[in-house]
Amino acid sequence: MYQKLASAAIFTLISGLNCAPARVAVPCEMPDVDASPNVAGIYDYFGVNPFAITGTITFEQEGDTVRVTDTTYDFTDNRRLMGEATIDGNTLAIPLVPINGETDYRADVIFRFSDDGDTFCVEYNDTNGDAGDLGDFQGRRRR
Repeated sequence: MYQKLASAAIFTLISGLNCAPARVAVPCEMPDVDASPNVAGIYDYFGVNPFAITGTITFEQEGDTVRVTDTTYDFTDNRRLMGEATIDGNTLAIPLVPINGETDYRADVIFRFSDDGDTFCVEYNDTNGDAGDLGDFQGRRRR
């Protein structure tokens, strides 16, 4: 029994040492239509609760047009997603669909970015019936 507990503790410690962002929830920004963050880049994201999913999301931005060009997952083989929408201040409401062209899945996602664009909080719902409140997923741009 002690060996199982020790193994679990070691796994938890090692898992926490990867290059993912600190998994501490931060307060989410309020909507700000006057903000104009540049959100281009690769972000590490993490689920706060109840999902412990981690991975990356890549954004491209030209003016007010923002594209999600890829999503990855650290420990699952979930479908990779893409989408395009217009950012409104610090808020990006964007539908994400599978990169592979599957038509049976869609996630409607709202990203709320910090003023500098370095962090975001997410609110979402999808065709699988999953939904999360603003802040259930958060992300930080890689440096």
